[in-house]
Amino acid sequence: SSDVCSSDLNKADGMTYGIGAVYVFTRSGGTWSEQQKLLASDKAGRDSFGNAVALSADGNTALIGAWNKSRTSGTVEGAAYVFTRSGGTWSEQQKLLSSDLDNPDHFGGAVALSADGNTALVGADSKHDFSMAFSLEAGAAYVFTRSGGTWSQQQKLLAGDKESYDHFGKSAALSADGNIALIGAYKKSSGTLSQNGAAYVYTRSAGKWTQLAALSASDKASADRYGYSAALSADGSLALIGSYFNSEGGRSEERRVGKECLRLCR
Repeated sequence: SSDVCSSDLNKADGMTYGIGAVYVFTRSGGTWSEQQKLLASDKAGRDSFGNAVALSADGNTALIGAWNKSRTSGTVEGAAYVFTRSGGTWSEQQKLLSSDLDNPDHFGGAVALSADGNTALVGADSKHDFSMAFSLEAGAAYVFTRSGGTWSQQQKLLAGDKESYDHFGKSAALSADGNIALIGAYKKSSGTLSQNGAAYVYTRSAGKWTQLAALSASDKASADRYGYSAALSADGSLALIGSYFNSEGGRSEERRVGKECLRLCR
């Protein structure tokens, strides 16, 4: 597609800080021009609308996260918004919310769309899981599907080995047909390692999603933050997973840094 979306999540509108905005640009003859500025219909301060964006293959459907969206003062449940383009004009089609939305989910922290724009994947990496003894920020991801212009939640996805502070849903990607999902859990700890991270592959068959694999780095170490970003090829046979805090040449030092990061950041 020759369309792009850029975001400014700290964008102020008037005197209200942090509403956020998304900008659509189109290319013609090698020249880019701004087509439209997108704003949520219920915009409010500190929503961070535009923290995550995705486009369908034809560029006519956009999915936009607003992970700090609040229902009441001081909460951060989050939201995601679908916009569609017709005749060169964009309009909001629907606001997406999870069926169990709560504070501090950060729903909308990561978003992905299938090529046809009819399947959406939305991460909520701070989601608490009350089925666990310690339920803090295990994370979740939600699949939505569109039929006749209306979106509905298809399934809530959880890691098979979910634990507190995993932050599952920090990153999200979909194959072109929307039947394969890749979801990062960048603070997942394993064994003696802390926050080395993980990524999970899910497949959809007859409308039902199941976990296919849990991916980890061959040289994993504490504080790698593997799974912070993720991408899938169109056919879903190739996964790209970011590990932005990975270090080379000194694992013992990296583990020391990881422990320090846990002490400071948790």
